[in-house]
Amino acid sequence: MSDPAPLPARVLSIAGSDSGGGAGIQADLKAFARCGVHGMTAVTAVTAQNTVAVRAVYPLPGEAIVEQVRAVAEDIGVDAVKIGMLGSAEAVEAVVRALALVGDAPVVLDPVMIAESGARLLSEDAETSLRTTLLPRVSVVTPNLPEAGVLAGLGEDAEPEQLVRAVHALGPDVVVLTGGHREAATDLFFDGGRLIEIPGPRHPDGAAHGSGCTHSSTLAAQLAMGMEPLEAARTAKRLAAEAVRDGLRGLGRGAGPVDVMGLERAHGQASARGHDDDGGSMQVGAIDHVVLTVGDLATTVEFYERVLGLQAFSFAGGTRTALAVGRQKLNLHEVGREFRPNAREARPGSADICFLTETPLDQVATALRAHGVEIEHGPDGADGAEGPLNSVWIRDPDGNLVELANRLRT
Repeated sequence: MSDPAPLPARVLSIAGSDSGGGAGIQADLKAFARCGVHGMTAVTAVTAQNTVAVRAVYPLPGEAIVEQVRAVAEDIGVDAVKIGMLGSAEAVEAVVRALALVGDAPVVLDPVMIAESGARLLSEDAETSLRTTLLPRVSVVTPNLPEAGVLAGLGEDAEPEQLVRAVHALGPDVVVLTGGHREAATDLFFDGGRLIEIPGPRHPDGAAHGSGCTHSSTLAAQLAMGMEPLEAARTAKRLAAEAVRDGLRGLGRGAGPVDVMGLERAHGQASARGHDDDGGSMQVGAIDHVVLTVGDLATTVEFYERVLGLQAFSFAGGTRTALAVGRQKLNLHEVGREFRPNAREARPGSADICFLTETPLDQVATALRAHGVEIEHGPDGADGAEGPLNSVWIRDPDGNLVELANRLRT
């Protein structure tokens, strides 16, 4: 009898519910799914909110919070915890008690204080309780600039380095000051020794509701899968930035929610990002479920994301990841020094993976060349083929043969 398939890591979100689905436990569960972990929840409060405003907040009793955590910890188990909106001092105290039920699982705290719409989500008495009783218990805290100013008691005009050092002195193992409220969209990582900037793009035309929740829950998911805090913070930065970039700006009348699941891409409303200044773009469609062996995972993931517009949605242990077009998946498995580049000749039927596209192949070729990709077979390719062709062949960084074919072949 074969061994059972390994189970996904288990991550618990202790946070509020957002009836609009943009932030809170709803955003956390989407981020958990994107990362390939099993998400669980302990609701601290129910909010009546949409993209415009938080209309009402209904806190749950502290005992209800503790019992939700107890139920999942005793049966399912917890590999990491993400804490979001707490609201009251009673909730903070309940969470401190509940953390005793999860053993040594890493804890990520997103100190939610103000909603995207401007509503206050943490009472002033709860701030003191959070600072003195909860912060010393957490592994990573992820404040934005205003939140760090409140926690440190220095105000948001203090220098970022001063803020992270002051917050770290309150007891967490690691502070990640997120860059959304800073002039440069750069996160600042501090673990008591290393002070490291994590740069990233700013997407002013994106939608940011739920970005903090997405960042902290992604970070917790990476810790649950065994990643070190710095690499977890880098992954969280990247996925949260992509979620803002792909945000659903037209959803609702206020600040639209982030889109960590790539919903527009899944519905064919977004094309691959491969294009040049002259508009040579391509739209990649269906893909078979394929596993490719690679030598350098990060380089290969970057190639498929940048050149073909696929979306990475899970990362486990630094050796495996998955990319997607809609509901179809391409799995990559890194073997490091054992890897031998693929040297198979490009010929019909020999591709390692085939993408279908409705984009004319001359436009596909233009977009690929704009990214510096050599075309091995196709319009003006190295093979010197003449006449109508129905596919373009390239190689990924590991030598895997990638075929881009028109949907309607002649």
